[in-house]
Amino acid sequence: MLGIKRMDHVCMVVPKLDERLPMLTELFGLKVLGRWENPKAGYNGATLEVPGRSDAPSARQKRSVRKTFDWKKAAKDALGTVNTSILRLMHIRDHGPDTAFDERGLDTLIDAYKGPGNELTEADNYYFFEETALKMNLALCNEGEDLLKDVTIELALPRAADFGVVDRVYSDPEGKRPPARSERSSYPEVRAGKEAFLVRASVGDLVPHQSKQAFECALRLVVGPKMEGKRIAVRYTLRARNRSGHCQGRLKLEFRKAAPAIELKLQTEDANSNNPYDTPMPRR
Repeated sequence: MLGIKRMDHVCMVVPKLDERLPMLTELFGLKVLGRWENPKAGYNGATLEVPGRSDAPSARQKRSVRKTFDWKKAAKDALGTVNTSILRLMHIRDHGPDTAFDERGLDTLIDAYKGPGNELTEADNYYFFEETALKMNLALCNEGEDLLKDVTIELALPRAADFGVVDRVYSDPEGKRPPARSERSSYPEVRAGKEAFLVRASVGDLVPHQSKQAFECALRLVVGPKMEGKRIAVRYTLRARNRSGHCQGRLKLEFRKAAPAIELKLQTEDANSNNPYDTPMPRR
């Protein structure tokens, strides 16, 4: 098992993909999630899953419980007993003296498998909403000649199956990576509507001919496998304190199938068009 934590992705360039895949899958245990081609760039590739960190903590715990249950059940069927002393000796033989022995009986293991309980809720939340969430930010550029003061950005991301917007920065329950106080306080305001997730953030001043990130703390998106290869339209509205009007348009989020990236495409819209999401979010 590879002890990899908090790594986004690793790329490897090889002369022939089909010749290298068996080493990665058979020797290292990686799983091919999909293959893709980029004719314009002149290459193809595959996306692989690294073993050991691909499931939520509760799923990993259930796997571990099932493995222990199967082992103890097999011992009971073979020996006709679940004597703890005998099981300890078998455990040392199979797993070594340094591996902790699970004292639970078969009935207790069955209960643990059926429901891991609430003790892993925080760990699961951190896994789904922080570790594996896609982190998105936008670059805003003032192409005019005047300073734009106190700019705010509002986004409306439509609801879709296997897609969501995280409403806060989640903490690591193990305390290995506590979020900075600035991350929590500067995370965009997120509100879940019936048809869309509404996001609002203060950008500050935009200096002419300079770029600035829209979000001080990147927006977290939860994207499941059903979103691969799909696109969603995101409405945006920009406002400035020293401007009476607003800038409005549409972004397209494209979830590239079997590739570790999201492609953003910008399409502008008439600022006076009839936009159903052109309603400013309530201020706190």
